[in-house]
Amino acid sequence: MAETFGVIAGAMSIAALSTSCVECFDYIQIGRRCGEDFQTELLTLRFLKLRLSRWGAAVQVYDDPPPPLATADLELAKDTLGQILALFDETEKVSRKFYPEAKRDENIVEIEPKFVALHSKITSLIGKRLTGLTVTKRQRIKWVLHDRERLSNLTQSVTKLLHNLEQEFPAPEAQTALAKAEASEIIESITDSEQKQPILYLVGEVATGVDRLFRDELAGLTAKNTIGHIVCTGDAKIRDGDFYSNPWRGVKEVPQSGSMSIKSIHASGNSRVMNGHTYGGDKDSFWD
Repeated sequence: MAETFGVIAGAMSIAALSTSCVECFDYIQIGRRCGEDFQTELLTLRFLKLRLSRWGAAVQVYDDPPPPLATADLELAKDTLGQILALFDETEKVSRKFYPEAKRDENIVEIEPKFVALHSKITSLIGKRLTGLTVTKRQRIKWVLHDRERLSNLTQSVTKLLHNLEQEFPAPEAQTALAKAEASEIIESITDSEQKQPILYLVGEVATGVDRLFRDELAGLTAKNTIGHIVCTGDAKIRDGDFYSNPWRGVKEVPQSGSMSIKSIHASGNSRVMNGHTYGGDKDSFWD
């Protein structure tokens, strides 16, 4: 397998090889046998694809002509990209072997309506980077992944290889600028005010596992508090912000609820008002 993809990688330009890797995400579909977190798994694949395209844009592999690389560096990049191709190919073959009876269009996870705008924006961001590129001629058809463990192994392995690419060919300033622009456009694409915060929270959770640069830029744009006109009388209590109970003590990375906008709260008597989220199940004296 490694030798086969070594030959393929060696015969392709760095731009074509990178584009081929991005395209691999278009052929995989998730079956409902993978578990219950369907939308999370779909988003995980989307953000891995976005991260890969961001790396390519940051190091200018999509430029015509691409920047010159030393032979050793070029071979290293192509080898890593070839490993990504091999991962998808091997996962596809195993899936077809163990689930030969599964029809391609049977029990496929579809994007929920509330996530359509988000997925469309990610697709648009990636598409703009690949505009005008000649894609590979490998004949592929969509396939379904039914095994949750294999899906997890695939995403973890691709995440590690992307990390290797970013370490071997760093472009931190360009990547940060691109990630910030992505986060800004994604935030603007979610126009449903009621769904916006929950969707962005899920996006942050997904990105924490596969794209921390994007996660950090998203947090920087959404973690903004605007508080005003709060009146508290009597024995009332008001808490603004998130609360983390004892189980979260010592944890370096904690969830964040994002932006907050408050106008004209009047709490009186024995009322309790919390503007934020509570994480953990321990008893909180605030509510006493």
